[in-house]
Parts: sequence; C-alpha cells; structure tokens
Amino acid sequence: MKRMWFLLSTLIILGVLAACGSDNGNNDDESNGDTIDILEVEFNPPETASVGDTVTLEAIVTLGDDTVTDAEVKFEYWISGDQDNSTFIDGVNNDDGTYTADVTFDQDAEFEMYAHTDAADQHTMPKRTIKVGEGGTAEAAYAENAGHDDHNSHSDHNDDQHDSHGAEGFSMHFMELDKINVGAATDLIVHLHLGDEPLEDVSVKYEIWQDGDEKHEWLDAEATKAGEYKAVHSFSSTGTYSIQIHVEDEKDLHEHDTYTVDVTE
Repeated sequence: MKRMWFLLSTLIILGVLAACGSDNGNNDDESNGDTIDILEVEFNPPETASVGDTVTLEAIVTLGDDTVTDAEVKFEYWISGDQDNSTFIDGVNNDDGTYTADVTFDQDAEFEMYAHTDAADQHTMPKRTIKVGEGGTAEAAYAENAGHDDHNSHSDHNDDQHDSHGAEGFSMHFMELDKINVGAATDLIVHLHLGDEPLEDVSVKYEIWQDGDEKHEWLDAEATKAGEYKAVHSFSSTGTYSIQIHVEDEKDLHEHDTYTVDVTE
C-alpha cells in the first residue's frame, strides 16, 4: 500500500512539474513574441531634375505592416555644402499613409534632403540627393549667381554654431529640444549620414558647458539604431548651454558641430 501511494505521489509531482514547464515555455514564447514595430519611411525622389521643374516629394510611412495616417512629416532641402541655409516645408497628409510637398528647383545645383518623420514616439529621417540641371555644390552655385564675395558673407554668418571639417558627404542633424527643465533627464539625439546612408560604427561624444565653466562635461553616446546616437543628461542649472558633438571613426573622420540649448526651471 505504501509503495502504491509513493508511486501515485511521484506521478502527481511529475505531472505538476510538467505543467509548470509547459506554462513557462508558453510565457517565454509570448515574451519573445513581443516586438516593437519600427517606424519606416519610403522616400525616393527622382535622382535628377531640370532647372525650373516642380518635384513632388513623397514619404510613405508605415509601422510594421500598417500605414501611418497621423505622422508629422517635414521635408528639409538645401544645396550640397550649405545645410545652414536649408528650407523646411510641411508634408501634406493625404490620409493614406503618404505625405507630399511640391518643391520648385530654380538653379543648377546638387540638393540634399531629409524627410523628417515623427510617429509612435519614434523619429526617422531618410536622406536623399537630387541633381538639378548641371548640379554643383553651394560654392559653385553662389559663385555663379552672386559672386564669390557675396557667397563668403553668406556662408560665414553661422560659423560659431557649426565647425565641421567637411568630410565629403557627411551630415549631422541634432534633434531640436522643445523644452529642457533643470534636473530632468534629457535625451540628446543626433542623426548622422554619409551620403544618403546612415553613418554607423563611429564614436560620438557630447561635450557640454556654460560660459565661464572651467570644466566641460563629456558624455559617450550609444547607437540606438542605424545612424542615430543618443545620450541622456540632466542639466544642473538654468541658462544657456553649448553642446558640441564630436564624431570620429578609426580612420580619419573627425567632425564636430556646436549647438546651443536653453534650460529653464
């Protein structure tokens, strides 16, 4: 009789353990199945256009398998080499996941452009290039239209804000911060491109200071996705801060741009 009870108890215990193991396996599968849908933007303007052409810029926005009809899309374009003088235009929401804007290019130049897209607490900004007419950089375009002297005065106005060494095709976009409160954890995010491709596998550091500071703070940024680098910082006092973003690779890339932000109570 004792032997029978022992065998019965053993079978019950094994059954309970098997059921628990099955439940745990199911929970693990459910946990592993929880994925975050990535915001994606299809942005493919024509590679070339003629001077005077009106080009429709179109961004197709999806989240996973679904179209996104409540995104915020802004197109930014500029003559290659002169992003300080870029133009922004709001994308028109067509309520079908597409966002469009018409741009007329009125001179020979190579134009670079972003489709800045925000939705589902995510931001992405694919970069493209379009050659208008004979193409050419900002220096060539301004020299042809206004003369070298006018170009020099035009391009020097923002030297204190941007001090990039000018690697060919390199571009940096620091995400604008609407409001920064003293003591609050603040995300510092920069997007980097080389040509039309996100720039990966580089070292990114944020250097932060206020006028009069003897010591600058340095933060290492982490890559959060292709071409995006993030650091978190809490500003200790109110006022205006300078943030210089340093970008280096293991070869000869060394770029840095400086931005200012205001911190309030």
